[in-house]
Amino acid sequence: MNNALKIYNETNEKIKALSLAGFLIGWDMQTEMPKKADHSKQLATLSEMEYNLATTPEYKNAIDLLFANKDSLDEVLK
Repeated sequence: MNNALKIYNETNEKIKALSLAGFLIGWDMQTEMPKKADHSKQLATLSEMEYNLATTPEYKNAIDLLFANKDSLDEVLK
């Protein structure tokens, strides 16, 4: 169960980092980026990376194991 929690937390941190980077690129595209600059390919790549992390078998298995044992997790982790 500790390994599942580790995989879950590490993957979530990566997903959050990619999501934040995508948000910042999107914000820049809408506000301050020069009109000729185009970061749509970078934004698409970040989105793809985020999706790939969120759909790995290891991450899914970790979520399934944690959910199956949710009653044994402390209140913060539930």
